[in-house]
Amino acid sequence: SILATVSDGTGAESKESADDIVKSLTGGKKTAKLDWLFDKPFTRVHTKNGDVADDNYLKALMLCFANNVGLKDPNADVIASKLVEEDVCRLANETLDRWLRSAPEVKSEWMEYYEQTGHTYAYTVNAQAKYKWVLYFASVYGGQMALDLLDGLMDHWPLWQKGALAKEIPYALILNGSSEYIMKVEKMSRKQRFNSIRKASSDALLCAAEKLGISSEEFADRMVPDMEFDGNMCRTFDYGSRQFKVYISAKLEPEIYCDDKKLKSMPKPSESDDKVKADAAYKEFTDMKKLMKTIVATQLVRLEKTMCTARCWTSENWKKLFVANPIMHRFAIGLVWGIYKEDKLETSFRYLEDGSFNTVDDEEFTLPETAQIGLVHPIELSEKELAAWKQQLKDYEVAQPFAQLERGIYRPTDEEKGTDCIERFSGKIKKSMDL
Repeated sequence: SILATVSDGTGAESKESADDIVKSLTGGKKTAKLDWLFDKPFTRVHTKNGDVADDNYLKALMLCFANNVGLKDPNADVIASKLVEEDVCRLANETLDRWLRSAPEVKSEWMEYYEQTGHTYAYTVNAQAKYKWVLYFASVYGGQMALDLLDGLMDHWPLWQKGALAKEIPYALILNGSSEYIMKVEKMSRKQRFNSIRKASSDALLCAAEKLGISSEEFADRMVPDMEFDGNMCRTFDYGSRQFKVYISAKLEPEIYCDDKKLKSMPKPSESDDKVKADAAYKEFTDMKKLMKTIVATQLVRLEKTMCTARCWTSENWKKLFVANPIMHRFAIGLVWGIYKEDKLETSFRYLEDGSFNTVDDEEFTLPETAQIGLVHPIELSEKELAAWKQQLKDYEVAQPFAQLERGIYRPTDEEKGTDCIERFSGKIKKSMDL
């Protein structure tokens, strides 16, 4: 995880014990800023040795966010590591709920209006911005429950004059540091319904990337998870009495095998299986399948966009992303790539499933150690080359993940080349992304 690097720019880890950190953070009146949260007790949080954690442990964990809004003190993970994970998750969600329900003594007109009209998120209208650190705390430790609520708030707050708070949420999600959350922010930067949140999402990605000294696109590349597939692009799920090997098919879907026999779906645990192992493995597979679907949808859009924007990777970065990562590997072997110099296509090639490369003439190709590699747009190919690539993919029964070679292209006629204006599309409405 790059969480520590993104959050404070140092990546430094604390050498103090959790007890020492708690004592340092909660001494004197340092916890006064949290009094509003502790009017009533939270559901008990336990330490990993079974004891009930003192309130100062909870307050110290919260202060790791409240003392520096928008950042995460690395000490937070030291404290959390001593506590039961499920209890910390519940604490984060209870804290989020208390903040969202902490309306001032006098209800605002907005609050009354939304309560009367029965809006689901009416109780969040008066969430006070001075406690926005709770968004970050909930994002890091609140799990799926918090993520679902934050997702809903982004869709509703801008309608309730809470746009400034809504724009904090992408930054909170970035602080989580996980691939799934980073991909969500990247998707929001393109598809979120409110322009202000799309921009905030882009800025959040850029901010995190700047702290790493890379572009936002490179940052998003790094966040594509390998989902625990091994070097052979395989992941094994152990039921105790049975093991299932899962690969990623050409259609970018899980492909399941048991003793070399291909299965239509992952079997549910049976009485002959080790119940603990089988139940855990089945849940892991279900979670992986859901995440894979999200990743594929996100990367499909990203890759098509990179073709249109002429983005390139160095040979080293291309290999890291498209050779080592199992999902991106599957994308790569269905596409036509190019070597670029000064933004001009020099030669095109294809990456094969066995790890080798070939040319449009189906001859072996050696990838240069130092090259700029990008996705070829069909308009960069001659009609002869385009036809040859289409034929090669047809011969090898390769289905492209998106319409790369079949993408609509429009070349100027000889007559149009000599004019200042092309009027052939006058009055037409653009209905696709064809460029």
